[in-house]
Amino acid sequence: MPVDSVPGRHRRPGRPPTQQPRSRHGPRIPARSRRPGRPPPVPEINGRPVISRDDMTARGIGRSTVDAKYANRANTGHPEKAGRIGRTDYWYDDEWTAWFEQYRQELRAGMTDVERSGNANELVDAKEAARILNYSSGNVVTTNLRKGDFVAADGWEELPNGKQSPRWKRSTIWAFADSRSGHGSPRTGTRRSRAAQPKSGPYAADERVTTLRRRLSAGEQLRAEAVAAEFDVSTRTAERLMSAARAADGA
Repeated sequence: MPVDSVPGRHRRPGRPPTQQPRSRHGPRIPARSRRPGRPPPVPEINGRPVISRDDMTARGIGRSTVDAKYANRANTGHPEKAGRIGRTDYWYDDEWTAWFEQYRQELRAGMTDVERSGNANELVDAKEAARILNYSSGNVVTTNLRKGDFVAADGWEELPNGKQSPRWKRSTIWAFADSRSGHGSPRTGTRRSRAAQPKSGPYAADERVTTLRRRLSAGEQLRAEAVAAEFDVSTRTAERLMSAARAADGA
């Protein structure tokens, strides 16, 4: 009787010898590369390491921003695809990393300046924190704090009306500025006065409006699609931000 490939075992007539299982999507991955604790093998195309959209988002960029930058790559300079593996698109790691660093530098250039003078341990209120970060008002700080989008307070001070007011060390505010996707550089020279901000409207105290207003004042032509990709918002929201910036700029 014919025997299977495993010694000491028999197989039924007509049954093929036992074989190692194979994946539907290609050659089976060796067991040693799938051992728990081992990092997965880095994919390559044409002998060069490549990354997917998931790899890009893991490095700190939103998926919608990636898609928008690639769709508008003629203007953004986003690299072309290296190819596909299975159903996943990939880009050459070195090309995309170089582009991403340039993108981060452009973001940093557009961020608000940070005031770094004063005692690092001094406690400041929301109004002073806004001045340090060059925000339009302290309301931006307190609103973001309630939403969980601002650094936790180092302490609280009771006001005459009985309400609790947050306080931060200057060093805490500086560290928060440095933790953003692009942080402001130390201020040098004479501090410039900011133009008056609109007193009402849903975006009156939004720092994005302040950033856009400055760029409009410098003569930059803004496009809703580009603004939406930069701030990771919908095109409609980008249009509202641009409208608020033009109103503040007197355009």
